[in-house]
Amino acid sequence: MTLRLSETEFKKLAVRRAVENYAKTKFKPRKKESIFDSKLEQGFSQFGKVLLENFFDCKLERLLYHPMTLHLPGNKYTPDFMAIMSNGVTCFIETKGSKKSKNYRDSRSKLRAAATSFPFWVFIQATGNSALGLTLEEIKP
Repeated sequence: MTLRLSETEFKKLAVRRAVENYAKTKFKPRKKESIFDSKLEQGFSQFGKVLLENFFDCKLERLLYHPMTLHLPGNKYTPDFMAIMSNGVTCFIETKGSKKSKNYRDSRSKLRAAATSFPFWVFIQATGNSALGLTLEEIKP
């Protein structure tokens, strides 16, 4: 004896089987992912306000993470942070763990090229092992 299903009954059966198979699969819980590339950048997002306000001696209006990509001659550069100060100064900040860290020289040369190409903005290199121990250095064109 052959069992015949209508088209709607077949679709309902297919959906029920798909739901049962989905329920049987085991999922691994995902780790909480940070939007920041490093712990130093995460720390700067929290404590950078104090550092920048002391550096510029005015209030920080806005701090943005990876705000834009600057097109330099023969290269591209995405700064870690962009800060807008209350006195109208716009600055870009690059954070590095130490001067011996990977790609330090590359990021430094990109900062110098950006400072030369965009003299109306301020470029800052923030170097240190923790967010509270960072030293800020302005890169001049």
